[in-house]
Amino acid sequence: MAESAAPVTEEDVLAFVRAGIGSVWELELLLLLYRSSERRWSALEIERELRASPTVVGSALRHLRAAEVTAEPERDRFQYAAGSPRTDRIVRAIDHAYRTNPISVIKTILGAPDATLKIFSDAFRLKD
Repeated sequence: MAESAAPVTEEDVLAFVRAGIGSVWELELLLLLYRSSERRWSALEIERELRASPTVVGSALRHLRAAEVTAEPERDRFQYAAGSPRTDRIVRAIDHAYRTNPISVIKTILGAPDATLKIFSDAFRLKD
């Protein structure tokens, strides 16, 4: 089985959250772009939608670009673009977990103790 087709595990999701999402702002931005993946957003539109400062949005966009989940298909327009099908499945799992148990996802991002990671992993069940 190719790596990109391998099932996504809870550990994969947790590792991505720990490594790729540095703040709740980044999570909110990632999910905004993911949930409207066909739309190309300007930074100003993102700032208004998230009620965030230009500095916060700019920083979040840079981090998400480094995590390979955003693209700038045209100048000053941004949209969701997972770097691989596996990353897309991980983001889908994060979206589900955040919809069902947002506090656990936030605690994971903020570096909560390992016990909280169990609660986060219980917030979703990955199914084929």
